Amino acid sequence: MSSGIVAPPNDSRALLDDAKKRLIDHQGWREYVDKIYSIDQGDFPFLTYVGINFTESKIKNFKFYFSFFRRMSGPELDVVLPVAHRGRFDGFYAKWRPTKNYDTIHRGATFAIKVDDRGRLTHYYHLRLPGRPAGEPARLVLAPSDRDQLHGVCEEFEGSASRFKRYFYCRDGATIRASLERAGFSDQLDELPAIEWLEYIESEGRDKVAWITASRPLLTALVERRGPPNLRPTLEMFCRRLGVLPFGPGSARDGTDHSIYFVLPSGAQAGNGFVFDGVRHFMRHYLRMR
Repeated sequence: MSSGIVAPPNDSRALLDDAKKRLIDHQGWREYVDKIYSIDQGDFPFLTYVGINFTESKIKNFKFYFSFFRRMSGPELDVVLPVAHRGRFDGFYAKWRPTKNYDTIHRGATFAIKVDDRGRLTHYYHLRLPGRPAGEPARLVLAPSDRDQLHGVCEEFEGSASRFKRYFYCRDGATIRASLERAGFSDQLDELPAIEWLEYIESEGRDKVAWITASRPLLTALVERRGPPNLRPTLEMFCRRLGVLPFGPGSARDGTDHSIYFVLPSGAQAGNGFVFDGVRHFMRHYLRMR
């Protein structure tokens, strides 16, 4: 059994073709998404987007995110986080505050699902809360200006196992610069003005950084240096076909895997409560699913 979607050296399209078929055929994933879209958002914002994780030889998984800005009821939480035990979620969610204002740092209460090449599903949540809801970072020094940001918590559930992650958000230029240098992108320091935030993720055994930016040079450097052969032209074709923009390049501190997200241009599919609806767009225009 394969351990990922492996790229044949001369076939860039094969990277995504396998994943596409698996998603179309995956009934559990489709049922989850259908239930998500059955939830009435009222007049609150709602946004969805798509991402991938990849290594130097494969695409590990597709990720689908759904951000809700109103408080969810008990039955609705059972839909968006369908796991036997919700870990630390209930305690954190009690501290989370709904809002009708969408901005960079307040992205609602986000629920996500990963689908890997074996069809395994991972459910998780992400919340941003005042202060440092999971304590001080263990391997990052927060600049004074960043200590009182909304910082985040995340918990992933796969089968009976769970994994807790702590998210820290930084705008300090020196902190962002150091993260680029540590990740091996010292030649991308000219892109510092284009990076809005650093997202630093601590979890047991491994840390990861993500740069909140649409910087094309940084995105290209990450994909070409860290991804499988021909991943860059494959993703360029993917973005052109869907009319989406690559965003938010990320990289694990140990160099084992990396991430990139795809968002609709500003204002696309806005209205009826949506800020943007990248998942529906992906399903209609890439998977050709109604």
